[in-house]
Amino acid sequence: MKIGIFGGTFNPVHIGHVRAAEAFVSELGLDRLFVLPNFLPPLKGKESAPAFDRLEMLKIAFFDFEKAIINDFELQKGDTSYTYKTLEYFKSIYPEDEIFLLIGDDNLLIFQKWVNTEYILKNCNLCVALRLGADITEVKSELEQKYNAKIIILSYNPTIISSTELRVCELRDKELCEYLPSGVYNYISEKGLYK
Repeated sequence: MKIGIFGGTFNPVHIGHVRAAEAFVSELGLDRLFVLPNFLPPLKGKESAPAFDRLEMLKIAFFDFEKAIINDFELQKGDTSYTYKTLEYFKSIYPEDEIFLLIGDDNLLIFQKWVNTEYILKNCNLCVALRLGADITEVKSELEQKYNAKIIILSYNPTIISSTELRVCELRDKELCEYLPSGVYNYISEKGLYK
């Protein structure tokens, strides 16, 4: 089987995440896609909506996504979320399956700062969603040569929006609803998140 892993803070989850996940599944022919909110991201600020709320928003956003499975492994661990540990966990469950990891182009640019870069690149295929339109040619080539990495660039046309932009606006602007999956805006409003 082909297993996809899509981790992130998802603070909040938005349609850019969902569309990237759809492209990830369709372009690579994935059998399952595990979507994991992290507890504490190692290379980002620590402020985010509570873990439970981010998990619930993912369940809402991916409700009709047949191959997506929302997984709380990183939340259950309750500490800094390192991708290599998540990869070890999935490799222990699916030792014979091919694993693909989805990241954004912004993360590819800083990928060598990730803990256990070599382990990650030896144990999965790295799949990159072009969110920022960054020039990743040089970094991609360097990682492929240095680690014999398999790096795949998704060809879909991304939705350009970031969770940070949505939080900065505190979701006050009703027009921002169009960037949130159905039901997520209502959840945020009911819980009073991002105020």
